[in-house]
Amino acid sequence: MAFPKIHRYMDEPHSKAKIPIPKAPQLTLITAVGVVQAIEEVTGLLPEIKWPNDILINGKKITGILTELQAESDRINSIIIGIGINVNTSIEDFPEDIRTIASSLAIETGNIIDREKLIRIILQKLEKLYLLYLEKGFFPIKLMWESYAISIGKQITARTLTGEIKGKATGITEDGVLLIEDSAGEIHNIYSADIQIEG
Repeated sequence: MAFPKIHRYMDEPHSKAKIPIPKAPQLTLITAVGVVQAIEEVTGLLPEIKWPNDILINGKKITGILTELQAESDRINSIIIGIGINVNTSIEDFPEDIRTIASSLAIETGNIIDREKLIRIILQKLEKLYLLYLEKGFFPIKLMWESYAISIGKQITARTLTGEIKGKATGITEDGVLLIEDSAGEIHNIYSADIQIEG
């Protein structure tokens, strides 16, 4: 299989792009948008993003994204992004206790998915979005991410290390931080949390 010419970018100017350390979480959100767009194109399904790194179809988790940062105090040396997708997993492959919350592309479409094609389209989408990010910044990515987000505008509970915050998810910041407006109208910045959508 011929993948897009991803390796050639290691020798090109934008491969040395200086992304500030606080901006690194943006790349997780860029990846989520790229994966959603690829799944949509390949399968015709309509995936949704659950902040910060889960992709759902019909309310069930299909994809998880993990980002590992290797950095020094003043610069990023590398970012490794892992994407796990349930592609052709059958319902019998899932433990019984997660069958109501997890699914696969094959289950949701009723068809076996061409994994090589899916990988190729994902890489193409990520390349396009990354170049857009370098040229235009995070704002256009932010708009796309919010258009796919399942939680925006809904009442949610964010379980953080310091407690629970309940309110309406209003969007994300330029740094990818989730914004929640509580019943008193106070805006909370959520950097890391387990999110539950109410109702």
